[in-house]
Amino acid sequence: MQTAKSVYPDYQDEVGFIAVGIDPSETTDTIVSYAERQGYPWEMAVHHGDVQSAFGISRQPSKVIIDGDGVITFRAAGRSNNADQWREALDAVTA
Repeated sequence: MQTAKSVYPDYQDEVGFIAVGIDPSETTDTIVSYAERQGYPWEMAVHHGDVQSAFGISRQPSKVIIDGDGVITFRAAGRSNNADQWREALDAVTA
């Protein structure tokens, strides 16, 4: 999420960032506390239901970008430290 943190300032006024914890053992308080310690400025949520299936997530961590019409325009699994990839995907939904 450090890469998301690096691009966040450039897109925070155009898109919403939300991190969803999918570990059933994590509470909302645990996730919010972690986000505060890491300095993540976006919303954090704990999933209730089948988020992984709904978004086609098969690996963790995963990133999903959804456009204003609710269409998934970007999906990546695994750790990605490529800020240019994030910027390209975010530019596509803000154009």
